[in-house]
Amino acid sequence: VQDLQQAADDQVASLEETRMMIGDLTMELSGQAKLIGGLRKDINLSPPKIAELHAALKEANEEREALAKEVASLSSYIRRVDGEHRSSAESLLELKQELQATNFKVKSMRTEMDGLDSLIDEKVNRAVELLHL
Repeated sequence: VQDLQQAADDQVASLEETRMMIGDLTMELSGQAKLIGGLRKDINLSPPKIAELHAALKEANEEREALAKEVASLSSYIRRVDGEHRSSAESLLELKQELQATNFKVKSMRTEMDGLDSLIDEKVNRAVELLHL
């Protein structure tokens, strides 16, 4: 009888433990049901959000394509301007070299003119002296 009583007590304890586990699992299942309900709401709200994101993505892609075209156009313009700049820089260098050569010639001519002026002054002065004698 005692063995049966002990077995019955063990069964009752086991049953209580099982009931507690069932209670815990029920609470966990209830929490998961709430999470699933929240996810369902999110899923129901998702199609409009997805459509909105799709429209924004499409607009961003169109802007990117427009910017890519503009960059290509600007790159072409920059290459042309760069070529013109190089050409202008080369022309400026040539003009500077020509200016230096011209300045050298002008200085040489001034030196020659100064020499001629001195020679003319000497001749004029001699002629004036001869006339006064």
